[in-house]
Amino acid sequence: MPEVTVLMACCNGAAFLPEQLASIAAQAGVEWRLIAGDDGSSDGTRGVLEAFAAEWPGRVTVVEGPREGVSAHFLALIGQAGPGPGALAFADQDDVWLPGKLAEALAGLEECGSVPALFVSRGALWWGGAERRAMAVPRVVPGFRHALVQNIGPGHAMVVNAAAAEVLRRMAGAGARPFWHDWWVYQVVTGVGGRVVLGREVQVLYRQHGGNLVGRAEGGKGALQRMGRAASGQARREMAMQGAALQMARDEMTRDARQVLEVFADAAPSGGRRGLAFWRLGLHRQGLFGRASVALAAWLGAL
Repeated sequence: MPEVTVLMACCNGAAFLPEQLASIAAQAGVEWRLIAGDDGSSDGTRGVLEAFAAEWPGRVTVVEGPREGVSAHFLALIGQAGPGPGALAFADQDDVWLPGKLAEALAGLEECGSVPALFVSRGALWWGGAERRAMAVPRVVPGFRHALVQNIGPGHAMVVNAAAAEVLRRMAGAGARPFWHDWWVYQVVTGVGGRVVLGREVQVLYRQHGGNLVGRAEGGKGALQRMGRAASGQARREMAMQGAALQMARDEMTRDARQVLEVFADAAPSGGRRGLAFWRLGLHRQGLFGRASVALAAWLGAL
C-alpha cells in the first residue's frame, strides 16, 4: 500500500480539528501517518492532537511549532518528516478531506515516476453544512513562468512525491523563508523541472468560517482585496520574499528557470522597463489577459 506523511500546522484549531483528523483517518487505499505541530495554542488544540495520537499509536507524532508564522511552521514540519520513500501531503486544521483524497493524489504522482512532482486536488468551498461550491480546475498550463507570479492552488490541496519532498527538505534545511509555503512548493517543483498534475474530482471541503488565514471572498471582494494588496505594496513584498527563498534552490533549477529568476530579480523597480522585461519573460497569470496583467502590474510597481 502506498505511503504518505501528512503535515499539519495547528494553532487554536480545536473547534474544527476533530472533523479534519477523522477525515485523515478515513483515507482509503493508503498507509498514512501524521506529523502535527502545535504552534502555542491556548484552546485545547494540543489535547485534541494528543488524544488522536493515543487512538492511532505509532502513526501520529505531535511536535512543537516554531511560533514564527504558518509558513515557517510548515517548513519546520518538512524537516521533521525526515528522508523516506513516501509522499508528503499538506493539511490545514479546519478542512475535511473526502475518503479518496490521498489515493487520487498518489495515483496521479505514480504516473510521474522518479521525476519531482506535485499533485493539486480539486476542492469545494464549504460552510460547514450541506452547501458546497466546487472550485474551478485551474485554467493554466503549470510551469515556472506561471509559478513565479501566481500560485496554482491552496496548500491543503497539495501532495508531493518523494523526489520533490527531498528537494523541499534540502531547501527548508538551507534556511528558505518564503512568505507562502504552498506557493513556494509550486515554485520549487516547477523550477527544478518537475511536473504538476491537477485533480478533476472534488476531494477537499475547504471550510469557510470567517477566521481563515486565507479564504475565498464572495462576489467582487476578492478582486478588491487583490487591488488593496497591490496598492499597499504587500503583493510586491510577498513576491520579494518568495524570490529570496527560491535562491536556495537555484543550483538545482533548470537552466531556463535560473535565467528567468535572474532577470526577475534584476529587473528595474517599476516602470516600462520592468513591465517589458516581465512581458518578454512570458510571466503570466491565469486568465485571458494573464500575461498583460503581469506586465501592467510590474510597470505600475505593484509586482
